[in-house]
Amino acid sequence: MKTAKGAVTQPAMAALVAALVLITLGVMSLFSTSVSAESQSDHLAMCKLELKALYGDDVRMRMVKAKQYKGQHKMTLKVYPAGEAKTVVECVSDDAPEPGIVLMAKDGSILNA
Repeated sequence: MKTAKGAVTQPAMAALVAALVLITLGVMSLFSTSVSAESQSDHLAMCKLELKALYGDDVRMRMVKAKQYKGQHKMTLKVYPAGEAKTVVECVSDDAPEPGIVLMAKDGSILNA
């Protein structure tokens, strides 16, 4: 079977497609953000568990702000304990070998459960 002048053969087309796929994956990896071992919703759930342990099960919470930078999650929550005044708590965790939650009051003091 004769090919027309300038036509691309089957192996050449496969190589071209493979090269385009590799280039696309490389470009996508440049613009993608790193995926954390812990998502924002997981971090929020852990913070809520710690706050319930500290203030009791009848506490209400509202997330105000969430930030993630270089493996550190910071989440600011307004906490409404039953029968007490509203307080603002910052919940911080690291993606360290032993991830843990630290609860801090607005003045920077650490809250313990």
